[in-house]
Amino acid sequence: FSVNVGMGTIATIVGLQAPALLLLAFLPVLGIATAYARLNRSEPNCGNGYVWVGRSLGPWPGFLTGWVTLVGSVIFCAYTSAIMGSVVLAFANKAGLHSVAGIALDPTSTGVTTAVGLVILLALTALAVTGVRAATRFQFALLVFEYTVLLAFCGWALVTGDHALSLSWFNPFEISSGTTFAQGMVLAVFFFWGWDAAFSVNEETKSPGDAARGGLIALFAMLGLFLFASVAFQREMSLAELVRNGPQALPYLGEKLAAEPWATLPLVALMFSAV
Repeated sequence: FSVNVGMGTIATIVGLQAPALLLLAFLPVLGIATAYARLNRSEPNCGNGYVWVGRSLGPWPGFLTGWVTLVGSVIFCAYTSAIMGSVVLAFANKAGLHSVAGIALDPTSTGVTTAVGLVILLALTALAVTGVRAATRFQFALLVFEYTVLLAFCGWALVTGDHALSLSWFNPFEISSGTTFAQGMVLAVFFFWGWDAAFSVNEETKSPGDAARGGLIALFAMLGLFLFASVAFQREMSLAELVRNGPQALPYLGEKLAAEPWATLPLVALMFSAV
């Protein structure tokens, strides 16, 4: 999801310096993850930031930390629900389904995409209520498919792309201004959304150390995937293509590299990722 929504969006701001910003955005997140790992060893708590900040810095900063997490999650779910609905409707259109009960399944309709996204969100909430184990198994099945598709298509783009790999892509000093750099960094940090998921199930883990270890492994895996994908996208697509396709860069990559039905696989992977 981050790769699809972020690559084209970040290109509109910083051009081809996305790999540089992803590396820099990784550093503060790694600092937080390291702190979480140490705090997790001393006091495993699924309230994590809310509890740890509250006890170390005071109840008011802890209270704010809890609310920032809650508000961020609500905003993210609201935004993702509309994207999720749009992707599901785009897939339905490709499968030949264009209307249900007289309602046009238009992926560009805000109302219809939001309604579809909310229905899926309710179903996922029901799944989450059944317990962490059931939700994890479901998520694992989706992730295997997503990562296979992402690695396959980005690997192919990396090999066959027409645009020469440039070390300038990793040079943040190529960015035109401080304002542009700051805007790009905000987007780059967004890429790592969800890195703390493993830390949030520490009380349900046999050993709290496993939760911290899993969180750090996930964080480094995300960095590797993001750098791999950003370089692959820029090998295959020009800056103009990245900007033009914006938050639909992954389905576009699929259409560019493969014929149907294989070209639809990135769209399915994106749909699973949004879910």
